[in-house]
Formats: sequence, structure tokens, C-alpha cells
Amino acid sequence: MRVSSLIGHKIKTRKKFDDLAELLTSSFLVETSFFDNDGYKGLIKLSIEKSVENNLEALLKELMQRSGIQPIELPTLQPYNIFETTDRIEKFGREFVSTTDDRVVFPTSEEPIINYLGRFANLSYRELPMLVYQFKNFFRATTPKALIRLQEFKVLDIYSLNETEDSLRETIKTIIEPMFFQLWERLNLKTIQLKKDENYIDIKVKTAEGNDTIPKTGERCLGIGVIMNLGNNYSKKFGLGVADSSNNLVYPYLGSYAIGIERLIYAMVDQGRTKSKGVNTIKWPEGIEPVTYYVIKIGESNYGEKIYKELISRNKRVLLDDSKDTLGTKFARAYAIGAPYIISAGPKEESRKIVGIEESYTGERWEIEFDKLLCM
Repeated sequence: MRVSSLIGHKIKTRKKFDDLAELLTSSFLVETSFFDNDGYKGLIKLSIEKSVENNLEALLKELMQRSGIQPIELPTLQPYNIFETTDRIEKFGREFVSTTDDRVVFPTSEEPIINYLGRFANLSYRELPMLVYQFKNFFRATTPKALIRLQEFKVLDIYSLNETEDSLRETIKTIIEPMFFQLWERLNLKTIQLKKDENYIDIKVKTAEGNDTIPKTGERCLGIGVIMNLGNNYSKKFGLGVADSSNNLVYPYLGSYAIGIERLIYAMVDQGRTKSKGVNTIKWPEGIEPVTYYVIKIGESNYGEKIYKELISRNKRVLLDDSKDTLGTKFARAYAIGAPYIISAGPKEESRKIVGIEESYTGERWEIEFDKLLCM
């Protein structure tokens, strides 16, 4: 990517970055061109955000694979009547987005997953427990509020189907909870687990923009995930019966586990915002940052272009600042998006066959030979 062709005018046209510290995180993400408003009620994900989202999804897929959870993808348009089966239309139908042919634009997954498994999967007790996941955009006709409440939002959507409730609780205890804990640790996130009852765990982060409060303390918080034991009512209502080892008909228990992708990115930025040498930056979890190397082209030298192309050829995540802005603006821009390594490349560096590197998280600077940079 190049700054000159980057989609997102705010990060390209901003000359001063000192005021970013005063912004709430949702506004910060718009001002640094992670997102932009669509002029109506939605947000547009720009290339900087999509890079973070792709890196995050790669990590999540790796976690799913290690946990033995298989990928699926349900259709976005679902039959209206499957939500009538569970009285969901009566309770929440005003939030559903419907089409003219008795279908609903994907609002939630419980009914679609049970409808599929009950009608087509021909399950045997030998296949249980079964765990599946998908990355899916959900649609709700709610009043939007920045990144806190969206009408269209992306979810890591995980489900388990177990023969008994004891088996479901064991799945939650031995697979889901450890996997979530590993994720929060890997992302350096401080989370709070609020247990509403024995079947519902709400996972939240503290934030000034939260849409909820923590009991007793009253601190504002934002939900980023849930762990739910939904029992076997869904199986019963959809007639999803399975013959057990004694040939008795049982109705499997459904577990639902979800993480909001946009909210997770918000939480990482909200907790990762900091200052290095007085400059606003984001300290990303390793490997999640939008770009690893931010190459600053100095003067009319093509040295920065050469470094950019060499790093790209080695599959590195790189952004080349080829703008006509001052050196100070270029560095501030690199810090603002949280690029870990900022590379200075001009005629002086080229004459010595070195590059200057500044680590944004520490402010530490050093020089390195060009060839050694390519091996980093």
C-alpha cells in the first residue's frame, strides 16, 4: 500500500496529530481512516482496518483449528418461518431486516444452525459433540452508535451440539473457556467475565464509550463476547432428535459462543492507545498491526521505493509514505496507525547502504544495513 493511493482521506490530509489523544476511540478510528461513515447509518471499513481484521481472522482460524472446531458458512438469507418456530419474530421481529419473499437477512444463528442440522445432517450420537464456526455478518434494524452498536456487524460465531447437558458443560469448561482465555492473553486484553447465571457468561471490557455498566462499580463497559448454554429447547422445537447408544431418542444441547469482530478491534485500540516520546500511537498485539513496516520516502530519492518493493516481494506488510508532507507529519502518521517499525529512506541512507529504523512502541532508533533489514 502507498499513502498516495490509500483509501481514506482523513489520514492522508491530516497535518497535525496532537489532538488525537483527546478523541474517544470510536472517533479516533475514523480520524485515522480505519473506518469512515457511509453517509447513512453504517460504517465503511477501509484498507487499514481490513488489514487488521484479516490478521485477526487468521489468528482466530488458527485457534479454531487447534481446538478441533470445523468451519461452515450458512446462507445470508434465511426463511422467515424458522424464526417463528421459536417465537423470535414476536419478541425481536422489529429488529429483523426482511425481504419481499418471506426471508430474513441473517439476524442470528441459533435457528439457522438447528434448522440445517435437524433437516439435512442425519446426525448420529457418535458424531457428538460437534463444534462448528463461521465468520458471519449479522443484520439488525437498530439505532446505530459508532462502533458500539451497528446495524451490520461481523461475528466469530461458534456452536456446539452435545448429547447431554453434562457433556455441553464439559465442552465449555475444557474447550471454549480455555480458548477464549488464550485469545484474550494473546491480544493483551484485560477482560471482565460477568456470570449472569450458570448458563450465561458475558465478556466485557471497560471503556468510556460502553453501552452497559459493571454491577456494583458502575463503570462503563462494552460486551465483546458471550458464552451461552442454550439447553435443548431449540432441538425440541425443530424436532432434532438423535438416537443415543441405547437407541433412546434424545434432544441435543446447544452451546453458543460469539465474539464481535468490530468490537474486538475497538477494544484492542482502546486498550492499546498510548504515547511514545509524546507522540500518539497504538500498541498492537504482535502480528495484528495493520502494517509491520512503514517506509518513509525522503526527498526525491527512489531508495524508499526500492526498500518498499523488496519488502513486498518477501511478503512483508508494508506501507510506503510517498506523500509530499513534511518528515514530521509522516512520522506522526506512522505512529498514529501503530506501525511497529518506521523506516527512513533517503539519499543519505542510500549512500551508506543502510536504513534508519525507529520502533514506535519505544521510540528507540538505530541503523541497520539494507541487506540485514530484509532478513528481519
